[in-house]
Amino acid sequence: MVKKEYWGQGIATKMLEYIRKEALKRGVHCLMLLTDKIHVGFYHKQGFTLLGCNPRGYYGVPDYWFYKIIREPREENFLRD
Repeated sequence: MVKKEYWGQGIATKMLEYIRKEALKRGVHCLMLLTDKIHVGFYHKQGFTLLGCNPRGYYGVPDYWFYKIIREPREENFLRD
């Protein structure tokens, strides 16, 4: 989370890019996150897709669920029996 006084400086975008790179190193193909209404536009701008809204999220504040495919899934990254 970036303090409001630092918004607009690219800090959150750099943090997301770091997370994306680390996820790719670990074989992850999809990022998922939960946010509040004030950040919905930011995540749309970053290429995330809104999955839905839980109107009764934490403390009664709506939660917004997003995901973003960062690479095609590969079978070797899935658990097998």
